[in-house]
Amino acid sequence: MDIAAYSIEDGDRVLRTQAKMGYSPTRDEDTTGWFMGLPDGRVLMTVDGSLDINEPDCRLFIAGPTKKNADAKRLPVPESIKDSGWCRQAALSLSPAGVTVGYTLDDQSRFFSLG
Repeated sequence: MDIAAYSIEDGDRVLRTQAKMGYSPTRDEDTTGWFMGLPDGRVLMTVDGSLDINEPDCRLFIAGPTKKNADAKRLPVPESIKDSGWCRQAALSLSPAGVTVGYTLDDQSRFFSLG
């Protein structure tokens, strides 16, 4: 998955990064929650790095707008959901304490937060 961010002042690109994505969603799946821009210019994204539809490899990445930290850095997720496929139904959003990752698993809505 490629992500690019542009300056609102002059339209110049300030960030271009990517994260390896194995599973590609179908047209019927809503992937709008798989990435979001943060107020400080960083970008948060979630992907499924697996090539097997039955064995997801969910990953969460963050990347910054400067050359020093433009590479996507993998973030930890709770061990209890590591192999659950949470990313295929993920929706990222800002919360007062940081970022909240909402997802649906076994027909139940769940979330975890990163501060």
